[in-house]
Amino acid sequence: MSEISDISLIERVTNPLPQKKLRVEIFNACGVQGAAKKLTDYLRKFDNVDVVFFDNYRVQNLSSTYVIDRTDDDMSNAKAISRMISDKAQRLMPQISPDRQVEVTILIGKNYEELKAFK
Repeated sequence: MSEISDISLIERVTNPLPQKKLRVEIFNACGVQGAAKKLTDYLRKFDNVDVVFFDNYRVQNLSSTYVIDRTDDDMSNAKAISRMISDKAQRLMPQISPDRQVEVTILIGKNYEELKAFK
């Protein structure tokens, strides 16, 4: 994965949550059974998030959680979701893919315990 960046504290404060409902897919890439389902259940509590798919990822030893923006080079959707799932900065990256029909993809890494759903 290339062009990986972290969210800064200033970005967290100045970028509000989007008004539209974000379509999200979640993949378990940490190897912990049920991780994708647990994060799915957590995000489905938010009115502006629609988790449309969750499953295991082809890799099960990703060290960090990645939040991938599929529609926006400025990563506004990924930043919004990152703020919802964790108080700590997650790895963000743009990877435009309109064919996926989601705004954000989450790959849950071995740092899953940092995510709010696991606290």
